[in-house]
Amino acid sequence: MNPPSRDDQNARYSRRSMLAAGVAGAVGGACATSLNSVAKAEEAKVAPGVKNGRINQSIVPWCFKPMSLEDLCGHATRLGMKSIELLQPKDFPTLKKHGLVCALTSSHGFVKGWNDPANHDYCREIMTKNINATADANFPAIITFSGMQNELTDEEGKKKWSPG
Repeated sequence: MNPPSRDDQNARYSRRSMLAAGVAGAVGGACATSLNSVAKAEEAKVAPGVKNGRINQSIVPWCFKPMSLEDLCGHATRLGMKSIELLQPKDFPTLKKHGLVCALTSSHGFVKGWNDPANHDYCREIMTKNINATADANFPAIITFSGMQNELTDEEGKKKWSPG
């Protein structure tokens, strides 16, 4: 028997048919892998989340509104998170109840900040209170912000902060 001629091979295996077969195989393989992973996770009752604990993950609550902090702490704990951050000291007992920390305590916010000397007493009062509460809770850090520029021009800002 003679081997198929080049014309016969080209008729059976065009570039288009080979590409279509390759794409179909890839899609089918991906679907099977995905479904297999889902089935294995269901079978093993594996929850998504932190696997090795090498990465210290944290979340901020405003991304999950209107979820309560209590519910968010429960979800964060189940996922293996270590922190919910940008909270106020009043929230620390809820975090501690769930074995979480506040990696970064909030302070005076974005609007009124250190950029305007008129806000210094306000910022200092809140920062001092939150620094002390954060230290008392054995949490690591607090954040501060410069403040919004508002009506202050760049030149006026420079004059307020330049010596003399």
